[in-house]
Amino acid sequence: PTATNSPTPTPTGPTPTPTQTPIPGAPPTVGSTELTNGWALISANNVPDGGATISQPGYSVSSWYPVSIPSTVMAGLVANNVYQNVFFGTNLQSVPDLTTQKWWYQGQFVAPSGVAGQQYWLRFKGVSYRAQIWLNGVQLDANAVGTLAVHEYNVTNIIHPGAANAVALLITPPAHKCANLSFCTVDWNPEAPDMNAGIWGKVLLETSGAAALRDPYVKTILPLPATNSADLTVYVDAWNGTNAPVSGIVSGTITKSGYPTITFSQNVTLAANEHKEVTFDPAAFTQLHISNPALWWPYQYGTPNLYQLSVSFTVGSQTWDTKAINFGVRQFTDYRTTVNGTSYVGYKINGQNILFKGGGYMWDMFQRWDTKTNETHVKYVKDMGLNIIRFEGNVGNEEMYDIADREGIMLMPGWVCCSRWEESASWSAEELTVGYASLNSAMRALRAHASPMVWLYGSDMRPAPTVLAQYKVIATNLHWQSPTNDNVAIWDDPNCGYKMDGPYMWEPPILVWDTVTPRLGSAFGTNAEEGYENPPPEESLRKFLAPADLWPIGAAWNYHSGGPGTVFDNLTAFTKGVNNRYGTATSLTDYSRKSELLNYESERAFFEAWNANKYTKSFGVIYWMQSNNWPSMHWSLYDYYFKPGGGYFGTKKANEP
Repeated sequence: PTATNSPTPTPTGPTPTPTQTPIPGAPPTVGSTELTNGWALISANNVPDGGATISQPGYSVSSWYPVSIPSTVMAGLVANNVYQNVFFGTNLQSVPDLTTQKWWYQGQFVAPSGVAGQQYWLRFKGVSYRAQIWLNGVQLDANAVGTLAVHEYNVTNIIHPGAANAVALLITPPAHKCANLSFCTVDWNPEAPDMNAGIWGKVLLETSGAAALRDPYVKTILPLPATNSADLTVYVDAWNGTNAPVSGIVSGTITKSGYPTITFSQNVTLAANEHKEVTFDPAAFTQLHISNPALWWPYQYGTPNLYQLSVSFTVGSQTWDTKAINFGVRQFTDYRTTVNGTSYVGYKINGQNILFKGGGYMWDMFQRWDTKTNETHVKYVKDMGLNIIRFEGNVGNEEMYDIADREGIMLMPGWVCCSRWEESASWSAEELTVGYASLNSAMRALRAHASPMVWLYGSDMRPAPTVLAQYKVIATNLHWQSPTNDNVAIWDDPNCGYKMDGPYMWEPPILVWDTVTPRLGSAFGTNAEEGYENPPPEESLRKFLAPADLWPIGAAWNYHSGGPGTVFDNLTAFTKGVNNRYGTATSLTDYSRKSELLNYESERAFFEAWNANKYTKSFGVIYWMQSNNWPSMHWSLYDYYFKPGGGYFGTKKANEP
């Protein structure tokens, strides 16, 4: 892709006078190029050369596997037909363990031409789990560690402007059984053979003048319960890429069609190599106190209005960098209500009660995604009358955040359960660094969006006290504007405000209505997850099961249930419900029809029960799960192929306006 330039905002009012001199001659090239093509992948066992050699432009990778980035190791090997039809039957079992070896990635690209003083920055949005990184024969990092940590380097003195460049990464995969601070699917399905090793996130080459801008963000505060005004505080990080001080003007423009344009600016001086947060607050910039804002509302509560922010660093007539984002003027708040002796958390948007209803979202097992797939997930959520998506640990698909902002779908991100993430009391010094860097990167990516309702520091269990305290310092320093929760399971913390006790296997629909007894799965309070098995419709079953495996239910069915060796690796409880409720199934077609009916009945009852006492006894629920990351029999409201089944239509019926 070609580097793009955003329009430069024009400040109004008195213009600050910078002391910096513009770069002589032509202005710098300002933009961001995603390095998607020109990459190749191979096992390090097959390459004797080192990074200094592999990262030389022109190094031959003709025997390697060509890949487009982002791509995990397994995704790249599947794309090159090394392993075929791996989701069919039990084929995935035949793929060897890919975590026992290291993997080379090499990418070749032509960098944009530059002028004297121009800066080049190489940014990796997601590398798993550990990498040594070289550019043009020079090592940038001997230990870039952390799947969810962003890694960025000033490569001005290494890049070849307007010419060929090469980057190489030697990847060490994460360990199996969720032993690293990485992606983890716990008991939902078999583990990916590579544990999602590789370059799973975007790789960007940023170009700027001597100073660059990063991570613009608008924090919005309403005078609740009133919503007829808003205070906007704008933050943006300014980076000096040189060994000398620089001064310039950081200016911004906020626009929305039909509303007044807001402009603001200030002088900024950066010491050599300094990173500084630049703040525009409404106390000093009164134009950021706005009247009658267009508010962002969730789906079925109002219109998800968005504003546009553009910020620039300019010196004289030159623009050294510019960044632009969309943002919403909204404010999430939380409150507490005691139900059946337990304090549960509820949420409000712009002072109005929300009953959040959604499911647990899961990427494709090999982290493959595209715009059509992302759009479809959100369309299906809306079609079912749901309003929130939970990301349990698997954050980082940033296009989903953009779509959620636009469509009014709230987000519930946080760390994953049952893994190294929940063993922070025994983290090593390196793991502490990785954990904190991961939170910083994840919150930076999410904070500017309108859609995140809450951040969950823990899932089943709270982080260790010292780790949790540092998490909260990071959130404060990032000006995180939505509520947070330490965890979401009252069995670990009776005061956390959420229950997460299941069930995770089928129970009769009357269970969710029994709020008097009350039972663990009853529809009262605030629930971070519960759900049932969901065998796909017959048409989908025939896509991933061999004819001989279709009936009776056997090993292939169980392999596509929960994780092998877990309590969920079978359909015994669900099949008992099918047979006892509608008569013993006698064939695939008979079982499939009855299972869809059971899911229709169960999911309809589930959401109707949670809707029945909203804001008084029930405040929100996550169905486990919204989607699967491979063809699965468990926990989904629609299957891997986007085939709506009985549970989908039961959910839609329960949530109709």
